[in-house]
Parts: sequence; C-alpha cells; structure tokens
Amino acid sequence: MNILEAPVQRSSLTSQAYWYLNNRFVVLADAGETDNEYGLVHGLIDPAGTPSAHVHDREDEVFYVVRGEGRILVGDQEFVGKPGDLFYLPRGVAHVPMADSEEVETLILISPANFLGYFQEFMQPATHAGHPSRQEIDVPAVEDMLRAGHRYGVTFLPPAATVGSWPVPEIHAEPRHVKSDAGDQLGILASRVTVKLDGAATQGLFSIFEIEDLPGAGMPPNIHRNDSEAFYVLDGHYEVMVEWMTDRVGPGSFVYIPRGVARSYRNVGSTIGKMLQISAKSGHEDFYREVHANRGCGEGRFNEIAHRHGIDIVG
Repeated sequence: MNILEAPVQRSSLTSQAYWYLNNRFVVLADAGETDNEYGLVHGLIDPAGTPSAHVHDREDEVFYVVRGEGRILVGDQEFVGKPGDLFYLPRGVAHVPMADSEEVETLILISPANFLGYFQEFMQPATHAGHPSRQEIDVPAVEDMLRAGHRYGVTFLPPAATVGSWPVPEIHAEPRHVKSDAGDQLGILASRVTVKLDGAATQGLFSIFEIEDLPGAGMPPNIHRNDSEAFYVLDGHYEVMVEWMTDRVGPGSFVYIPRGVARSYRNVGSTIGKMLQISAKSGHEDFYREVHANRGCGEGRFNEIAHRHGIDIVG
C-alpha cells in the first residue's frame, strides 16, 4: 500500500507541553501526521482558560473527559460531563465549554486538523509542570484572536449573544453527549469494546471506542487497509507492536498507526487495561459488530470477517 503517514508515539506526561491562556496542552497528533483527518490534543483545562462562545464553520470537535467535571452549552442544550463522558460538537453549532472543577483533563479531537494552527499561533512552550501564573503567559489581544479565528473559519459570538439564540445552518450531524455508561458494548475476543461514536454519528469521518482488555488480552498482528488507528492508554500497561517493533506503554501514552502498517497490542498488566481507540475514516465499528454477532467463532471465521472489513490478520 501507499502509506502516506508515519507512525507516531507520544506521551501526555512527558512530551513537550504548551500553555494556551491558562491551559496546558500537549499536541498528540497534528494535520501533517494524520493526513489532516484529525488533530488530537491532551488538555489540562483551567476554569480561567475556557474560551468564549464560538462556532466553527469547518471542523467537528470531540471532548472526552478523562478527569474532572465540565459542561458544554451547545445550541439550546446543556451537556454536563464527568470522567468517561464524551461530547461531540459538529461544525455550524455555537457552543462554549466550561470547566466546573478546579482542573479538567480532557482529550480534544478536531476534524479536520487544520484548526490546530489557531492554537499554535498563541501557544507558548511550558517552562514547568502545571498551569502558568498570569505573569508567565502572553495574553493575546482580543483583536488578534478575532482575526486569527476568521482565518480559521471560527466566529466568536458578540458579548450580548447566546449560543441558544445563534442561528444554526443546515448541519451535517447532531450534537451528542455520550455518558460514561452509554454506547453499544461488544465482546471481541477477551475484550470489551464500547462504541462511543460511529460513522452514523460523524458522517463517516471517524469512530471512537473504549476498549477494556483482560490481562493478556489484545489483538493479533494485523494490517488495516482502509482506516488509520490510534490508541490513548487510560489505565494499565500494554505492549504495542508497530512495524514489527514492540514497546511498552502506560497511562497517558498515545500511539498513531497509519493504514497499511502492521500493528498489534496486548495488555501486559495484572489488571484490566483500558484504552480509547480512534479510527479514521469510520467503519471499524462494522468489524466489531460482526465479530460480536459471531462470538465463539473459530480463528478462520474471525480472519474472514476481518478481511471483509479491510483488516488482514498477519500473525
């Protein structure tokens, strides 16, 4: 296959962090690394660092709450989130995220990824752990943020406007709040996969899953022909193979694997491991659902289902 991207491995704990307003960001994947399908940011959000109400013309956003509590006003709805909750915000709908706890740890997915350039215009390298003091950050002028937002297709609402009153164009998808205990739960080998977002929700752009693996469980070596795959480790320790090279990763680790590259993973800890999986384009949910419907099938049948859904088992 013609492989457009290279694998990426980063850690939200040790990779270069940046300050944006009062927030601490680590860019886990950017436009050049995912063929612009999405960008992914790990954020430690301070209540004083939340943005004003705005609307994206070009991008969909996803917020996955890892720790803390927050809420999002989107259109005429209010979503209140806790750890494990996911918010999906399609382009065209005005919204404003807010941190309700002292700090909210979140994963922020932006699709397509070009909007990361807006953050990068105003981010500055973090010089120590944690959030910056007011004296340590260069607060952008409002005019500069408005101009940059215009270049990236983002409109900041006037102070008197509310997200509920802002006009909504014909949109391609609906906002969603997927709570921590919600989503189709599927049995895949010795693992449980919860479908948090599928292609029907995102118009085929991407799918997001939670994966819980028993000790020793995982996926055998395989190659995806149709979709890239990425994992963010939430709990436990894994051995991940990419291009036949293995490494051990723990909580906060991110691994991006482009289509056409061999990969596998296995929970090497003594407790249940948990990861967030991102697939782009969508469609991986169809494989999971057919395997679940045929649970208990033999290796040959499993490999046949995988191949039909663009996955070749190679080990």
